[in-house]
Amino acid sequence: MASLSEVLLKNLKTIVFSSKLKPDRHKYIQNSLVYFFQELGFHTYREYKIDCLWKPRRKARAEENYQLKKGRIDIFAKYKDSFKIAIEFDSGKLVKMKSLEKLFQCNSKLCVAIISGINNTAELLKKENININFKRFKQVFQELRNHYTQLNDEKNVELIESKQMWLSIVNYQTFDEIKLT
Repeated sequence: MASLSEVLLKNLKTIVFSSKLKPDRHKYIQNSLVYFFQELGFHTYREYKIDCLWKPRRKARAEENYQLKKGRIDIFAKYKDSFKIAIEFDSGKLVKMKSLEKLFQCNSKLCVAIISGINNTAELLKKENININFKRFKQVFQELRNHYTQLNDEKNVELIESKQMWLSIVNYQTFDEIKLT
């Protein structure tokens, strides 16, 4: 018998990949996912507010430490307070580091980052783009885990290590689990 995560991920793929030809992909995916989760009995939130640590990454401020900021997760859904899923959608070919920081720090075990990708179909460029995105997941994972370990914050280390992270690149029709360790 399939787990709830497996069923959700299978249906998420269908929704995400059907958005490939839609003009306002972000809004289409968000509306479709809200409807999907509500039909299953989930409490669903658009632009779910979250406080999380954010690391400045621009060259001029790259040496700065983490700062507590307010952010929003595109879709957050919970079922009877026991199962939670968080979804971030970014346009372009790379998932934003800030999006990953939000996903790693939210109170959800199952997290999905969706990016629209680019229309280039060259297989070598696809593989390179996918690899760069995988490296971004691992980089944010390591940075946050190291930060919380230095603070002796075992609760947040455990939260980060418990994540089941997924990446979908719409234009490539990929939906892959990210193995962090």
